[in-house]
Amino acid sequence: MAALAETITELNRIPASVEAYQLVPMVVEVPLLLQDELLRARASRFIGNIAVQASLAPTVAAAESAEPPQFTNLLEALVAAKAGNETAVSLVRTNVATHLAETMFKVGPVQPVTQTLTGEGIDQFGQSDLQVQANTLMYSDNDPVMQARTEAETRNAFRKQSFAAQGLLEDNYFVVISRPEDKPNFFTDTMSISLQLTSSDKQVISVESAFVAGKATPDSESKDEALVVQLGAYFGIDFADKTAAEIIDTPLLIPKSMLPNGVIDLVKICDQPGKTFYGEAKPIEDYNVHQAAHFAHQASFAPRVELVTNRLIAEALTIKDPIMATERLHKLSEAELVEVAVIDQKVNPLVLGEVAAKHVEMARLYIENGDVANVLSSTQAAKQTAKSSSCPTSLRSTLNASDSNEESSDKSSGKKEKMKCPFCGDPDQSGDPCSSHQYCNNCDARVTNGRVVSKGNGGRKKKLAAVTKAPKNPVAEAGKTILR
Repeated sequence: MAALAETITELNRIPASVEAYQLVPMVVEVPLLLQDELLRARASRFIGNIAVQASLAPTVAAAESAEPPQFTNLLEALVAAKAGNETAVSLVRTNVATHLAETMFKVGPVQPVTQTLTGEGIDQFGQSDLQVQANTLMYSDNDPVMQARTEAETRNAFRKQSFAAQGLLEDNYFVVISRPEDKPNFFTDTMSISLQLTSSDKQVISVESAFVAGKATPDSESKDEALVVQLGAYFGIDFADKTAAEIIDTPLLIPKSMLPNGVIDLVKICDQPGKTFYGEAKPIEDYNVHQAAHFAHQASFAPRVELVTNRLIAEALTIKDPIMATERLHKLSEAELVEVAVIDQKVNPLVLGEVAAKHVEMARLYIENGDVANVLSSTQAAKQTAKSSSCPTSLRSTLNASDSNEESSDKSSGKKEKMKCPFCGDPDQSGDPCSSHQYCNNCDARVTNGRVVSKGNGGRKKKLAAVTKAPKNPVAEAGKTILR
C-alpha cells in the first residue's frame, strides 16, 4: 500500500531533466488496484452483518472500529441535542442544511463538507461514514437497483477511509461519478449526474460536489449516460455499457494537479463549450464567480436551517424511531422550501412536484399583484401537495408514517385495529392487519413489504417488569445511523 502511494506521488512529480518526455499524471481506476480486493471483502462482510443483524447496528459498527460513534442515527442526535449536547446540535444542523440544499438545487455546485480523519475512520460531529452506510443499508427498500447503488456506496466508504489513512488523498482526489435512475425518487426534470471529489490535508477531509444536468432543457432527451462516458474517456476510463451502480462502484484516483479548480474542472469537461453551463442550455458564466455566488445564496438560507433544526430538537421526545426522525426532517424542510420557492425565483418550483409547483407559480403571480390573501392560500396549498426529493435512499415505510408522499406497494385497507405484537406479546398495538408494513411501538419490531426486518428488542414493558431482577442494559436500541 505504501509502495502504491509512493508510485503515484513520483509519477505526479516531473523532474526538470525529463520534462521533454511530457509525462502525464496517472489516473487510477480503483477496482483494478490489488488492495481493492481486500477492501471489497471487508465491505462485503460489513454488508452481510447488516443484513443479518439489522437491529444491532452498534455491534456491526464495533466490528470495524474500536469505539462506536457518539451518535449513530438522527434520533439519537436529536435526543442528545434536546439535553444540551452542542455536538449533537451541530450534527442535526448539518443534516438539515444538507437536506435543504440537495432538495432545492438539482443543478450547480454544492457547498463543500469538512470531515475529520481519526484513528477509527472518517468522522463528522461524532458520526462515522461507515455508520451512515450501515443505516442506509438497514432502512433502504428491497429494490434491487437501489440496493446495488447502496452497496457500491458502502464499498466506496471503505475505500475512501483506507486511502485517506494511507495519505493517498493528500495529492489525489477520490472521484465518484453517479448517474441518476429513471425512478420516482430521482428528479427526472434534469436527470443530473453527481460529481464528488474527496481529498485530505493531514486529518482534515474535504468533500466537494456538483450536479450537472443530463437534460439541457426539461423537454429534451437526457444525455446523462453520454456525459458520463465522455467524462470517463477524458481520463482514459471506459464507462460504456456500465449501469449507474457499476459506475458508482468504479471510483477514480485523479491527481490534484489535473484538477487545479477541483470539481469545477470536471464540470467543464462535461459542458459543451459555448452551449451548456452545468449541463443546461443557459448563458455561460465564469465558473468560479458563479460558484461563489451560489454558495452565498445557499448561506442566505441559514435562518431557515435554524428554524427546522430547532423544531426537530423541540420534538425529539415525541419521535418514536430513526425513520420517523428522518421523515420529520423531510416534512419540516419541505415546508420551509415552499416558503423559499415562493419568494426566490432562483429555486425551480418543480423540485416540489408538478402539483405544488403550480401553486408556487400562482403565489409568485399574486405577489406581483399585491394579493396577500391569495399568496397565503396558494403557499398553503403548495405545502399540502409538495412532493420533493433529495439524495434518494428509498427509506422503508412505517405504519405510523401516514403523511409520507412516497409510493408504496402496500395493499392496506386503511382501517386501524387493536393488534398484538407476535414478538413481544404486547396486546396494545394499533395498526392495519391487512398492511404489509407493520411496526411495534413497544419492542421496535418491524415488517416491511411482508418481510420481517427486525424482531425487536424484547419490548420496553418487559424490560420495565424485569428491572428489579436484572441490571439495566446499557446498549442503545435499534436503528443506529444518520439517515440521508
